Amino acid sequence: MATKTKRRPYSSGCILSTGPGKWMLRVSVKDPRDGKRRQTSRRVSGTRTRAEHALKTFQREVEAAQPSVLPVGVTLNELIERYFERGSKLATGTRRAYESLWRRWIENGIGALRAADVAAYHYAELWQQMRETGLLGMMLPEEHGGMGLGMLDCAVIFQELGAGLAPGPYFDSAVMAVNVLKLAGSDAQKKDLLPAIGSGELILSNAWLEPDNGFGPQGVQLRADQQGEGYVLNGVKRHVFYASAAQKLIVLARTG
Repeated sequence: MATKTKRRPYSSGCILSTGPGKWMLRVSVKDPRDGKRRQTSRRVSGTRTRAEHALKTFQREVEAAQPSVLPVGVTLNELIERYFERGSKLATGTRRAYESLWRRWIENGIGALRAADVAAYHYAELWQQMRETGLLGMMLPEEHGGMGLGMLDCAVIFQELGAGLAPGPYFDSAVMAVNVLKLAGSDAQKKDLLPAIGSGELILSNAWLEPDNGFGPQGVQLRADQQGEGYVLNGVKRHVFYASAAQKLIVLARTG
């Protein structure tokens, strides 16, 4: 019988023909609790193409059903420590457990704030909790007091921040502004600004978009004209996220 193997990052699967238009789908995945691989199967009928599509769906379902390997009562700080000790190359179940715990912490934190007073709901309390964890320095170089992580590591955190609609300038300040300063900031700017961003004492936002202009280089038309030791900005920026909370803005402008 013909067999076709489909490999995904966390599981492998094959299709076995059991008769005309009949197929057996088998998926193998490693159980994070003991490291042993376990197999499950499903029967489908139809064309070979339909069976291949069904196998992909089956694999996703099996992966999503993998159990958590971390205790439910783990604290956020313990989660951070365990995650970054192991790095971003985690086994399937372990990675899903971390995602689940991030999600639970974010949902509980946001839910508690909303339940306390919906009208007064603001990101300040959640921001303070993030400050206490040190996660605002996730992308800062270690020499500036940060964790020195890459985007792959941060994806686990920001995926859940986004899923929970967590309010606050996390991405604008701790990711976009940090990366701009790392790539284009002077040594003095890095020394003064990066540690303050990482501690949460300083919030930076990015003034990028302009009326009727796009995200590309041609969309930046605001002028920066030098006067003495500084510059005068002439133009308009719109949709500056969390501008009212930011102490400083990174403004995209043209000098030439």
